[in-house]
Amino acid sequence: MTGVLLGNLTIIWVAAIIVFIVIEIFTQGLTSIYFAGGALGGCITAIAGAGPLAQVIVFIIVSVILIIATRPFKKKLDQKIQKTNVDTVIGQTAIVEEEIKPGQTGRVRLDGKIWTAKGAGEEEIPAGMQVTVREIQGVTLTVEKR
Repeated sequence: MTGVLLGNLTIIWVAAIIVFIVIEIFTQGLTSIYFAGGALGGCITAIAGAGPLAQVIVFIIVSVILIIATRPFKKKLDQKIQKTNVDTVIGQTAIVEEEIKPGQTGRVRLDGKIWTAKGAGEEEIPAGMQVTVREIQGVTLTVEKR
C-alpha cells in the first residue's frame, strides 16, 4: 500500500510542477515558479520514500528559500518592467503637425511617429512649432512651447 501511495504522491507532485510552470508561463510575474521548485523538492522527497508530511515540509522550505534567494533579482526585474520606453519621450523635442488649441488635442511628430498631444498651458500652439514633451497619459503627450 505504501508503494502505491508514494507513486500516487509522486504523480501529484509532477502534476503540481506542471501546473505551476504553466501558470508562470501565462503570468510571467515570477510568482508561481518558486512553487514549481518547491514541488520538485516534494517530488524528489516522495521518490526517496519520505512520507507525505516530510514532502510538504520540503515543498514549503524549498519554496521559501527560492523566494528569499531570488528576491533581489525580482526587485530589479520589477523596476525594469515598470519603466518602459514610453517614459523616454519625456523631455524630448517634438514638432507640431496639427495645431493644438487650448483644451483640445492636436498632433505632434516625435522620432518619426505621430502622437496625439495637448498643450500644457492655455495658449494655442501652431503647426510647425517645436515643443517639449512634459508628460504622457495613455497615448496622449502633454507638450509646451520651447
